[in-house]
Amino acid sequence: MNPKRMNYDCLKPLRVIGSSIYQFTFVKRLLKLTLITHSTLLLLRLYYFFQTPNIEDLIKYGPLFLLTCYGAFVFTVLLLKNHLVDDVMNILDLWDISSAGNDVKRRILSESRKINTFVVINTALPLLFVTQMMSSRDNDSEEIFVQHIFDKWCPRQAKFWVFIFKMTTYLSGFAMVAHSYQVIYCTQHIKFQIYMISVLIERLGSDVEDSEDLIRNEVYQKEIESKLKIIIDRHCDLIRIFSDDCLKPIRVIGSSIYQIKFVKHLVKLMLITYSTLLLLQFYYFFQTSSMEDLLKYGPLFLQMCYAALAFFVLLLKNHMVENSMNVIDLWDISSAGNDVKLRILRESRQINTFVLINTALPLVWDTRIMSSRDNDSQLYFFQHILDKLCPRQANFFVLILKMTLYLAGLAMEVHAYQIIYCTQHIKFQMYMLSALIEKLGRDVEDSHDLIRDEAFFFLSRHSRLLSSIYRKITSSIPDSPEASPCSYRSYRRILEASYSQRSAQAQPSPPKATLTGVPESSFRQRPAPQQLRSELFILSKNLPSGTDALFRESAT
Repeated sequence: MNPKRMNYDCLKPLRVIGSSIYQFTFVKRLLKLTLITHSTLLLLRLYYFFQTPNIEDLIKYGPLFLLTCYGAFVFTVLLLKNHLVDDVMNILDLWDISSAGNDVKRRILSESRKINTFVVINTALPLLFVTQMMSSRDNDSEEIFVQHIFDKWCPRQAKFWVFIFKMTTYLSGFAMVAHSYQVIYCTQHIKFQIYMISVLIERLGSDVEDSEDLIRNEVYQKEIESKLKIIIDRHCDLIRIFSDDCLKPIRVIGSSIYQIKFVKHLVKLMLITYSTLLLLQFYYFFQTSSMEDLLKYGPLFLQMCYAALAFFVLLLKNHMVENSMNVIDLWDISSAGNDVKLRILRESRQINTFVLINTALPLVWDTRIMSSRDNDSQLYFFQHILDKLCPRQANFFVLILKMTLYLAGLAMEVHAYQIIYCTQHIKFQMYMLSALIEKLGRDVEDSHDLIRDEAFFFLSRHSRLLSSIYRKITSSIPDSPEASPCSYRSYRRILEASYSQRSAQAQPSPPKATLTGVPESSFRQRPAPQQLRSELFILSKNLPSGTDALFRESAT
């Protein structure tokens, strides 16, 4: 069994529509231009709505406004993070669909045809909707709010700009389904790989007639070994794809989004804006200082100070999560059994729920500010400043400033979320470490026999002890564990080689059982505990300074 790599993509239409076309430079520039156009129109819509807010306009133009918001969000994600398919394909080298026989191949082709047909029909529907918009009356300003804006700003060229806007909706129709197509493409290919690996596992013993003779057949055993290696490697690739972080929402909200260049530039711009407004507030307050103004505008002033500080720290020091994860390689939550896994998942759900609710509260508060009256200058001191500096454009700049409060509300919670993420993961690792230590002696059935067979007890626990020692050692080393000469794998490899060498030195006859039920050969074949301890002492000399005592203590 030597599966070939895939030379024919049965889901190619899905990949082209969902991912490939957005990798071209021309399409990326078109996405940027469309994003700028739609974002500008969204701000203008908000500006005109807050000038004369009423529920009738909200009901009439709300659906199209939300649709445009979703389109702008999709464009942003496609420009910043559009590598889902490539990331998955880099982990998994797809097998050819004929690797597991014609039956599996026909099944995969049948499902692929159905998926491709669905994709073509689902892509045609938004294009038909856009075509219907293109053929609508140009003066139908009650259905498309964009026409209101162009009629007021440039009445002579309004029809031309409305036509250009309608043309951009074709790209919106494609882009809005791109991410769902990427998910479908990856999950379906993974499912097809599982089909093939399941069939190959079933065939491992299908041609076996005499299992007793095959056990001693070296050629057959080597063939089975090579097949198992291929299957195990494929299984490990699938596990790597589905490996997930139980606290991923906290990491995304608290760290990942601020690593994007666009967000960094936006944070810099907001830091400059907030700092300028704070200086102006200081200036006007000291010009006409009064206790009444201090009590009225003090809370907002302190909030803006904290927001500016949060932006400043985000720009200078925003690598707490990465630095912590570089020091310790996190174990999988299932490493210590189902009980610990369920406990970790339960606590993770509670923490993620708290983070989502706590993040939604400032966003709701910002939305209430957005819906407040623009001329309510007694509530917010920055409106006084803008009224004096630029009275004609004051309302527009106030709207822009209120929009920035959404990012400010998120930034104020970032550092708390980073601390929660790191401390909770450390706590989960302590749960698993404690459970593994408790399990060291749980599998002991007869403690009296194990006391007599001290070498067997030492051999059964050395890997767990070394794992615990390794975690303690890496936590005391400032550099990454990979750069350290103390590698757990190397020590374990040396010890396992030593044990296998001793066990291969002699193949005795079947041992005679003693009165206690323990074979006599078990005492003679296994190395003495003193020899194993001496080996550990020799190995400990290569440890970094300060950790050899810990290693010797564990050996004894």
